[in-house]
Formats: sequence, C-alpha cells, structure tokens
Amino acid sequence: MKRLFFVLPVLFVTLTVLSCRETADKAKDAGEQVEEAMEEVSNDLKDAADDVKEGMEEAATDLEEAGEDLKKAGEEIKRAGEEVKEDLEKAGEELKEGVKKAVDSM
Repeated sequence: MKRLFFVLPVLFVTLTVLSCRETADKAKDAGEQVEEAMEEVSNDLKDAADDVKEGMEEAATDLEEAGEDLKKAGEEIKRAGEEVKEDLEKAGEELKEGVKKAVDSM
C-alpha cells in the first residue's frame, strides 16, 4: 500500500510532464503555422503593392500620352480656325471688290 502511495505521485508527475510536452509541441506547431501564414500574407501584400505600383505607372503614362494628344488637337484646331479666319477675310475682300465693281459699272 505504501508503494501505491509512492507510485501514484510519480505517475501523476510523469503524466503532467508528458502532457506539458504535448502542449509545448502543439504550441510550437501553431507558432510555425502562424509564421507561415504571416509570410504568405506579407508576400501577397508585396505582390499587390507591386501590381498597384505598376498600374499607377501605366495610368500615368496613359495620362501623359492623352495630354500630348489633346495638346496636338488644340494646335490643329487653332490652325484650322486661323485658316477659316483668313478664308473669311479673303471672301469678304472679294465680296467688297465685287460690290464696288458692280456699283461702279452702274
């Protein structure tokens, strides 16, 4: 009976130590899983940031090209307006001369 009282505490301590080792191993595994998940999230965020940066650079290039196209279109419109103005002035002068000749010939 004395042995039983001596064996029971030893058995209890042994089970407690083994249980703690299992818990420690589980905690270590969980820590490794969290570390892996964090690394994956970090990589995904880096990839997303790179994609956003690339998209912003492309958008900036597109906007710059669009601005240049608008500038060229504005210059062409200005040139066309000047040509129309010159043509109208010339037509006005021709009309004025035509009216003057018509009045003189009367």
